[in-house]
This record gives sequence, structure tokens and C-alpha cells, in this order.
Amino acid sequence: MKLQFLLQTSSAATQVLTNPELLGIIISHIEYDDINSLYSFSLVNKFWCKIGIPYLWKSPLSLNLLNITKIIPIYISCLDKLTKQKLSQLLKHDYNKRENILIESIYNNHIYNSQNNNHNNHNNHNHNFQLSRINENLRNIRNSFINLLRSNYLFTKPSTFNYLEFINEINLHSLYKLIFEWLSDLYSNATIINYIIDDTNSLINSINTNIQNINYNNNIINDQTLILTQQFFNFFINNSNHLQHLKFEDFYNSPLTLIQSFVSDNNNDQQKLQSQLSKLKSLDLQLININPDLISKFNSYNTHQLHTISLKSKYERVPPNFSLLIEKQEGLKILLLENVRIDIPTFVSINSQYLSLGNLSLINVIVNSSDALKKLSRCINLHTLRIEFNKEIPETYNNLSRLWNLQFPILNKLIIIGNISKNDLENYNFENDILKFFGINSKCYDYSTKTNSYSPRLLGEIQLPRLSELKGLRYLKHLDLEMKFTSVQISHLLDMWNKVPLIHLNYLCKDDVSDHHSILSKFSQSLNQQRLYKVDIKDSPYWYDNTTYRIDLDLYHCCI
Repeated sequence: MKLQFLLQTSSAATQVLTNPELLGIIISHIEYDDINSLYSFSLVNKFWCKIGIPYLWKSPLSLNLLNITKIIPIYISCLDKLTKQKLSQLLKHDYNKRENILIESIYNNHIYNSQNNNHNNHNNHNHNFQLSRINENLRNIRNSFINLLRSNYLFTKPSTFNYLEFINEINLHSLYKLIFEWLSDLYSNATIINYIIDDTNSLINSINTNIQNINYNNNIINDQTLILTQQFFNFFINNSNHLQHLKFEDFYNSPLTLIQSFVSDNNNDQQKLQSQLSKLKSLDLQLININPDLISKFNSYNTHQLHTISLKSKYERVPPNFSLLIEKQEGLKILLLENVRIDIPTFVSINSQYLSLGNLSLINVIVNSSDALKKLSRCINLHTLRIEFNKEIPETYNNLSRLWNLQFPILNKLIIIGNISKNDLENYNFENDILKFFGINSKCYDYSTKTNSYSPRLLGEIQLPRLSELKGLRYLKHLDLEMKFTSVQISHLLDMWNKVPLIHLNYLCKDDVSDHHSILSKFSQSLNQQRLYKVDIKDSPYWYDNTTYRIDLDLYHCCI
């Protein structure tokens, strides 16, 4: 990052740049999650603030911050008076609908009981009195909440910036969660509303315990979160100047109805929506059920400028219109497919991006035909390949054999993560296939079996002596192995690789840590080129294993 910054500022020095352009270069090299630095940058003066605020607010939904829910009132302050009034009316209408449903349920229940139990006039009078109180309480809940919103958020003065303009990334699930948390906090602090809800539920139970109570967590907040999420999505679509990243998901109780609303063309400025979707750079879909209409929406709105596409499902078949979406892209660079079933048409569409595709991830995918993998052979510019599979689902590695016969001329990073039983390892000759793949693609300089998961899902059965046969990897620089090795195994490996330009080695040690430290030190000192080295010994990355240590070796060229 620092080197890239120096090179960029060096080249910038040869040009005539204005102050905003120079500040833009500086702020672009601050990590986005470094909120303190970004915030400090924006506080220097008014001029720096105008440059820093748009960058700080480009993707607030992706940040993990305390009091993150405060951004919702800030976004509301960006709305004009008419839009705020419409928002108030939508929530009020939701309350009215809820009132009518509940009152009708109570009334029908009373009619049923009257016909079957011959209630006397006194009971009828008592019921009508309770019904009247419930009706009044419901109106009070509605009015109290709307007044709370109006006084604190809806009728506040406009903000200095229109923060809605700056957003370039929308994650529908994150937006839904954020609004839900904000509403929950709002209700939990509204003592009067909670008191009225409790009183209303007592009245309902006194009439009939079978009638569903008002549960503001499951009913009111959920429904209003859906309403507000849809509205905020529309606000972002209609206001953003440079929306680039869009993520839909219906996992983990995400609001599927929002996706359906998006598909149905409701409540959106269609011309603005089409304009935004046609300029998207990345699309991330995590869907239990792949909605063909959702995919068709992007095809029909000419979403053809994507450089990143990600699709995750629950072993659904990739639909034809998704293959068409891949094929229509004008320069797809990154493609991730996870937990899906892939057939020949999908690989044909991937093959159509052979000139631009550089990064391909196939994570626990089921390839319906091994012949389909041959279609990847034209991807001559592929530099990163990630393969993951699950031993619980043999189909995720059964048809990978064809892949190991393919050559990718500039492939330099290979990541393999997964578990495979010893029996399957022998049946599929998996170890030899991977070794052969390394032989064909000898320019790999970054090989990893590393995962951020809490449970090791590695090729544990592939032993280090076989890895030493990868001595043909003359370009190897990075080696991350989430496997346990003895000091003897590591020594054997390093003896075979004493001429590779290794700069980073990571693995788990299986025996005495001091032996590993000694071997790595000797290896570093024995290199032909003068190198500095650093050995870090850390606790195991896995919470359930306190007997294993992780070893990191970093090698540096001396600067003369």
C-alpha cells in the first residue's frame, strides 16, 4: 500500500494537479475502516471536509461501529419536507391496517361467542367497553409513535450535506438489520408506548386468550422495518450519484419481500433505477432460492458493466438467465460461485469472458459434468483460482479431475481448501492430480490452504513430503498451510526449496516450537541472497486447540 502510494504520488508530481486532486489521492490510500483517520481528515477545514465527507459516507452500512443506528436519523434529515410527510403517512397507514385487522378479529370472536354461548346484555356491554378501550389504545400507540418520529426525526432541519448522494454500496440485508435495530431502540425507550401496548394486551386477553396479542418486536417493528427499508432503498437509488455495488440476500431471515418488491417494479423511479443498474460494478446475490425474475431484472436493465459477480445458494441449479448475465458483461474480472450446481451452459458463459476474467472461485460447487470444466481452458488471463470442497458432499470434488489437467499461462495464486477422506483420496488420486496441476502451472507464487473458518477444513491427508515434489515452483513466494507439521517435515521441505524466492511461510507446528524456530533461522541464514528474517510464534487460530502454535516466517531483502 505504501509503495503504491509513493509511486502514485511520484507520478502525480510530474503532472499539474489541483489541490482537490492531490487530496483525493491522499484520502484514497486511507483504509476505509480506519474511521478515526477519515474523520480527522474531514475536520481539518471546510475544504478538506467537502472532500472527506463523500468518502466517509460511501459505504456506511458495511462498517462495524458503535451507535451505527444513528446514521438512520442522519439520512432522514436529508429528505425534503414532502418526502418526510409521505414517510409519515406510510407508517400511519400501516398502523391503521393493523388496527382494523385486530378489531375485526376481536369483533368476529365476539359474534362467534354470542351465537354459541348466549351472552347476556351485561357481557355484551362489557365487551363493547373493552373493545372501545382497545380501539382507543391502538390510536394512542399510532399517534404516539408518529409524534415521536415527527418531533425527533421527520421534522428536523435539513443537514448540511445530502449524504444519500454519496453512497456507492447497498447491502439490503445490512440496511434491514440497521433499521430494525433503530426501531427497536426507539420503541424500547418509548415508555408510554410500551405501557399502552401492555394495557392493550391485557384487555385482549380478558376477552379471549386465543386472540394474538400485539407483539411489537415480531409484528410492528418487523412490518415497519420492511416499509422503511424499501423506502430507503428507493432514496438511495434516486439520490446516489455513483452507486457501484449492490448485494441482495435472503439468508438468515432476510426480507425476501424486499427482493420481490424490487422485481415487481413498485415504488421506484424506473428511469433512475435503470440508469443505476446499468452502471453497477459488482453484484452479490446470496439466495436460498435463485429468483429467475431477479436475474432477469439485471439483464433487462442492461447491467453489463460488472467487474465482479458473486452467486451463493443452497445447491440450486444456476439458471440460464444467470449464465446470460455473465455472457453479457463487457469485462468481467472476478466471478465467485458458491453452493450451486453448474452445468455446461454456465461454463460456456464463463468461457466467453476469457480475455478479462482474472479471478475465479468455485466454492463447494457441484459440477454436473466433468467435461464442462474443459470449457475453462480458454481463460488465458486467469491469475487467481480458489477451489473449496466439502467431504460431506462428495459431488463437490467428484468431477474436479478435469480441472487439474488445465493450464493457465499466468496463474500465480492457487487456494485449495477442503477435506477429503483417505479412502476418497486414494480412489480419486487427488494428491497426484494436484501435484500434476502444479507441474503444468509452475508460475504459481502464492499457494494457500488457509481459511478464516474456526474449524480446519484442510487437505489434512496430503503429507508434507509430497509437497516437496513441488520443487518445480521456481516462483513460489507465499505459502500458507493450515496443517500441522513436525520440524523434520519442515526441514525436508525447506531443503528442497532453498532456491525459491520465498518471502512468507505460514503453518501449524506439531512438536517442539524451539526446534521449528532453530530450523527456520538456519534456513534464512543459508539463503544465497542476503535476507533479513522474522519468525513469529502465535497461539493456535482455533479456539478449541490450545496445544498447537502457528508459525509465521517473513523474509526481507536487505536494502543496500
